[in-house]
Amino acid sequence: MWEPLPLCLLSSLLATGSALLCEVCESKEESCFCPLQLFAPLEGTCLIGVAGFSVGANSFSYMAKSCLAPKSCEPSPFTVTYQHNITVRVNITCCDTDGCNAGVIPVPAVSLVPSG
Repeated sequence: MWEPLPLCLLSSLLATGSALLCEVCESKEESCFCPLQLFAPLEGTCLIGVAGFSVGANSFSYMAKSCLAPKSCEPSPFTVTYQHNITVRVNITCCDTDGCNAGVIPVPAVSLVPSG
């Protein structure tokens, strides 16, 4: 008897056009690909973020994809350079159509302008 309930709820979200499909994953690389997940209307923005970290001669990458409330997403590329040759480069993109965060965005180039 309860089996049709989740299907009815999902159908009602899809019928209103307010649900959103986003990739959700994270990786220690500059890319990740995963199945789309359905999100509620209040979480109406897909997010893709990529970061590059440099500490001396060593470098690391990280990518995350998710869905969140539109007012919580602040897209922008930026670079922060700290003392002792530590650099953090971040690129964040937000979008609001099904599957829009399925691609890859680049890590920003290292800025030569000192921060702070």
